[in-house]
Amino acid sequence: MKKANVDSKTSSKASPIKKEVKPKKIEKVVAKKTVTKVVAVEKAPAKERIPKKASKPIDKVKPTYFLTFQLNYHTEDGESVWLTDVSGFTEDSAIQLMQFENSEYWKCTKEIQWDKIPESITYQYHIKKKDGSFLNDFKPKTVTNDKFTNTQIFIRDYWDYAGYFAHTFETAAFDVLLHKKNWNDVVPKSTTKATHFFQINAPILTENEAVGIWGDADNLGAWKEGGFLPMAYDQQEKLWKVAVNFPLETAHFHYKYIVYDTQTKQIKQVETGENRYSFNFSDISVVQNDGFLRFASDHWKGAGVNIPLFSIRSECDFGIGDFAGLEKFIFWSKNAGLKLVQLLPINDTTQLGGWKESYPYSAISVFALHPIYVDIISLFGKSAKNIAYLKKIEKERCRLNALEKLDYESVFRLKMDALQYIFPIKKKTTFASADFKQFYEVNKFWLKSYALFCTLRDQKQSVEFETWENASVYSDELFEKKYISDGTSIDFYVFIQYILHSQLSSVVEIAKQNGIVLKGDIAIGVDRHSVDVWQNPDLFDVEMQAGAPPDFFTKAGQNWGFPIYNWANMGKDDFQWWRGRLAHMSQYFQAIRLDHILGFFRIWSIPVANTQGLLGYFQPALGYSENELLQWGIHFDYERYCQPFISETILDVTFYEQKETIKAEFLDQKWDDLYRFKSHLDTQKKLVEYFKTKEVTDNSQWILTELLSLLANVILIQDIHLPQIYHCRFQLFETKSYEALSAYEKDKLYHLHNQYFYERQNQLWQKLGLEKLPLLKDASNMLVCGEDLGMVPSIVPSVMQNLGILGLRVERMSTQPERLFESPLSVSYLNVVMPSTHDTLPLRNWYTSLDALKKEQYYHQELRLSGTVPTQYSSILSEQIILMHLQSPAIWAIFLLQDLFGLESDLTNSNMEADIINRPEVPNFYWQYRMHLTIENLQKNSSFCQKIQNLLQFCAR
Repeated sequence: MKKANVDSKTSSKASPIKKEVKPKKIEKVVAKKTVTKVVAVEKAPAKERIPKKASKPIDKVKPTYFLTFQLNYHTEDGESVWLTDVSGFTEDSAIQLMQFENSEYWKCTKEIQWDKIPESITYQYHIKKKDGSFLNDFKPKTVTNDKFTNTQIFIRDYWDYAGYFAHTFETAAFDVLLHKKNWNDVVPKSTTKATHFFQINAPILTENEAVGIWGDADNLGAWKEGGFLPMAYDQQEKLWKVAVNFPLETAHFHYKYIVYDTQTKQIKQVETGENRYSFNFSDISVVQNDGFLRFASDHWKGAGVNIPLFSIRSECDFGIGDFAGLEKFIFWSKNAGLKLVQLLPINDTTQLGGWKESYPYSAISVFALHPIYVDIISLFGKSAKNIAYLKKIEKERCRLNALEKLDYESVFRLKMDALQYIFPIKKKTTFASADFKQFYEVNKFWLKSYALFCTLRDQKQSVEFETWENASVYSDELFEKKYISDGTSIDFYVFIQYILHSQLSSVVEIAKQNGIVLKGDIAIGVDRHSVDVWQNPDLFDVEMQAGAPPDFFTKAGQNWGFPIYNWANMGKDDFQWWRGRLAHMSQYFQAIRLDHILGFFRIWSIPVANTQGLLGYFQPALGYSENELLQWGIHFDYERYCQPFISETILDVTFYEQKETIKAEFLDQKWDDLYRFKSHLDTQKKLVEYFKTKEVTDNSQWILTELLSLLANVILIQDIHLPQIYHCRFQLFETKSYEALSAYEKDKLYHLHNQYFYERQNQLWQKLGLEKLPLLKDASNMLVCGEDLGMVPSIVPSVMQNLGILGLRVERMSTQPERLFESPLSVSYLNVVMPSTHDTLPLRNWYTSLDALKKEQYYHQELRLSGTVPTQYSSILSEQIILMHLQSPAIWAIFLLQDLFGLESDLTNSNMEADIINRPEVPNFYWQYRMHLTIENLQKNSSFCQKIQNLLQFCAR
């Protein structure tokens, strides 16, 4: 082995994004993170000052400890570094200013009486920016003092950047994927006295790998081959540690960290970069907090499969995927070499059992699991009576399981009937178990309200809780009162949730044992008539509906119908509702997809009087007052800008022969050439309700569509909560109202629109995102992935990157306006690449839908293939597309199961349309996709598994 470079300089600037805080007690200091620019991570110690000995004499009876903290951080003019005592090793845990040494180093010394120093010293650094805001270190640091032999302790620290890629490997997902169980088998040489304590983070290790320290000092092997010093792994702190006693003659030394094979004891890798450096004094104990091993070139990459749980088909299910089917799917995924199974939301969506509840993103509880996923067969067991019941429903089970698509209503009825049957049989023994009692105690904060909600819903045959007499808002007093009369029903829903929890928890353990990460999905919204809104009405704004602005697929925008959040109220307890939600999901999932992460910066909000996303605006957002519009040169006219512009010419062009009939039924003449809708029809919601009373014909639906468009023919939208503020209608320059304006007005409004949507909001949205996302990310140890598709503000990618939140890149949704496709080969490491998602057409459907020109562009420019462009989708083309995604630099490549089927022509569904999971442009779409093959048949198809394995191995995933 070559002798390591012994250059004493290290290179490292630290810089980052951290929690935004006020200089108060630590509880507040660690609450929020914010962003700063990213710089390097280590600085040359040439400028470093060797610590001076403390001048204060030490009491021989009760000695004083002197803790000197030194942080290597490059500060700009006007910035300062502060320290907070987290563990209470001083009387005052308030934030404290550190001393400036130079632009690279800051120092602070604290005196501690011997009887006050704790076993572990926990502290955190903060950077005060020019504007007075604070940036927090990624997380508090800890030093254990069990071997300190000196009263002077010098702690040499690094600044921990939240977006550093190695933090990804500290998440629960990589507790499953990386073999950490053998790390604590390493036992370094013990020492009763130590001058130095080394700590390093090395999360990216595989089986039979461990960390050591190697340097020019004799204690560290003197750069001799095999002469390194092994380190021990602290599972609680997730750090590799070793204590070393250097002789006094070793005044200073250089070193590096290495990875070695625990079986052969051979060094496998020496960290990159320049040598690290430290010093040695007889009466000073030195703690080297050295951050992360520098192995930047060795990035782990994996692949996974995305499938809705309801879509899994097994031979013995009840017409829908359930937890038993998920277990089988996990075994198949392992056999195929995949590392992750991604599901859609599995929360309860039940209102009255109708097919519209197949939509998994409209939960009635963000904590409750959906009863439709219960494994009936394992629940019933093998008692003769229960088997007799199963035989009675076997015919219906077989019928539902044979269907090409999910029959949601029939499946739901069948499973709920089975649960009603088994409940009285199982109730007594279940409720008496210690496991159930623990489950209830931990989950009663949501379980009581959920069970009562379901009971009242069933009784009143409605989820519109505002109509429930004396029960329009949940309270514990209401629960106690209702339990007296309706305890059996309440217990039934508690029982169901316990069974679901037990079954899913069992599958989760099986997945972990088999090295499969389960990735869940947290919807951005909840149903307007959900337990969460019923129990916490102050956390929601029910006057507004969440949605999305118009795009290429939906010209009228999307209206999801969810109430938007009252973020101001949520923030009063540091977003406890959200943090609790993530913590709850972390017991089932090791990774999570944050649906529509843009909603944590701002959400497209549509007043309840409107039905189309077209008439929404972002909230929060900085609208315009009349005075500000005047400063833009726009003379505000409410009637002209905020009311639908309906002229005689527009009516002629739109309705032609039916114009007079339309005018008589729907409009009043306002001026000579202008009209307004009649007062009982002057909102989109009123119009839709009115047409429900009319006969449905092609003509009536066409008229409704055109009238809704007329109502959206406005320039500005008045803010519902701040009537003096106005927002630009999205793409206002495409309206007929805009066409009728003067050239001067058009020019002013065009620039106003672009400033409003693409410049004006960025600083506000960045601040709001940084108030929420760090706290949400810290609520669990799940690997967090954000769905950042659509109209993405320019500040979002950097915020996600600096927080270490993975992004999502879909090939056909380019993030660059000048490009038609988003090449997976150009995507950076902390991202997930997917050729398709549940909201897009699967690959085969998509390619088939392209015209000849788009196929040519995709084939030649994106796939970079030459020759004749294939007109039909094939297994060869499928392999080329999947291979390109597997070769991406992104950490994860995830595929719809339908897209993987495309690798084998004989595995594809003959009914291509049945492969579609969702069509976002279709309101009230029926989510009923099911695998056309059973998972048992897939398990038998060894050649298909081998083909996937070969591709993964070829691409080192």
